[in-house]
Amino acid sequence: MRRKFTTLKDIAEVCNVTSTLVSAVLNNRNGNISCSDAKRELILKTAEKMCYKANFFARSMKIDHVPIVGLALHLETHDNIGELSMYVNSCLSHITSALNNYKIEVIFIPYVTEQEQLGRLNNLLRCNMIGGIITNIIPDSHLKICEFLKQAHLPYMIMGNPLDDEVYCTYLLTEICNLKIMQMAEENKKKNCFHIIQDGASLLIRRMPFVDGDMWHTPGIKLADFKEDPDGSFFAVSGYYTWKKLEEHNFFMKHMVLLESEKYRDLIPQKMNTIIAKDYFDTMGMVCYVSETIYLWLEKSIKPLEKRKVFRDKPDDFKQITFFND
Repeated sequence: MRRKFTTLKDIAEVCNVTSTLVSAVLNNRNGNISCSDAKRELILKTAEKMCYKANFFARSMKIDHVPIVGLALHLETHDNIGELSMYVNSCLSHITSALNNYKIEVIFIPYVTEQEQLGRLNNLLRCNMIGGIITNIIPDSHLKICEFLKQAHLPYMIMGNPLDDEVYCTYLLTEICNLKIMQMAEENKKKNCFHIIQDGASLLIRRMPFVDGDMWHTPGIKLADFKEDPDGSFFAVSGYYTWKKLEEHNFFMKHMVLLESEKYRDLIPQKMNTIIAKDYFDTMGMVCYVSETIYLWLEKSIKPLEKRKVFRDKPDDFKQITFFND
C-alpha cells in the first residue's frame, strides 16, 4: 500500500484555516497574512503531530531555494561507480556526512570531461534540483566551469586551485613536505628532483620544485617519455602502489623517498627512505570548511570572506622515518 504523506491541506482542515496560512506559518513568512500567536502555535503543533515533511521541490518553486547540494567529482575514463578512486570515495563520504549534519542533502555528479561537468550542472540548475554546488576541477580544463559558477548566482565552492582570484576555491598546499623532499635531494647531491604519481592508468613524473608550489599546475611527463638519467636524479614516489607499478615497468631508482599515509605503514618495505604522513593532512579541515561555507551561504546568505582559502601542511602532519639503503 502506498504511503500517504501529510499535506498542507490536511493540516489546514484540522486547524480550520486556509492552506495559504499553513504554508506561511511553516515557512516562517509574514507578509500581509495575519495570524494570532495561538493559531500559529496550533498549526506548528498539528504539523509536528501529523509528521508533516516539507516538499523541497514544491517549496523551491515558490521561494527559489533548494537545500540540496550537487557534488561534482572528476572521474578517470576507466573509473566506474563500483570502483571509485580513494580520492573520490573520500570526498564523497566525508562531504556528504558533513553536509548531512547541517540537514542538507547531496547529489553525486560524476563527470569525465569539463563539457560533461557543465552539461550535468546546467541540467540540474534548469530543473531547480540543486541549491548549491561543490566541485573539483581538471587542472588543464577548468576555465569554462569557473565562468559558469561565477554567473550561476548559487552558493558554490571549488576544491582545487583554479588560479582565478575571482572564484571561491579551497585547496591544499604541501610546502613543508615539498621542502623536505628537496632537502633530501640536496643531501644526496642530486640537482634534478622529480615527483611520481599515478594519474588514472598512467604514471606521471613532474619536476620539482613545482610551478608556483602547486603539483597540479606543473606539467606532467609520462613515464615512457621521461629522458633523464634515473641514477643521476632524486625521486619522491607517491604511495606504495605507485612504487610497485614502477617495478612492473622496470623503472628503478637508486635515490628516492616513498611518500605514504600512516594507515599503510605496514606496506612499506624495509630499508627505504620514507615520509609517513597523517591520513589526511588538512583534508578534513578543508572538508569542514567547504561544508560550513556552503551551509552559511545557502541557508543564511553569508558569503565567504575570502575568495581563496589555502590549507597548508604543518610539521606535525608527517614525520620522516629514515632507513639506510644497502
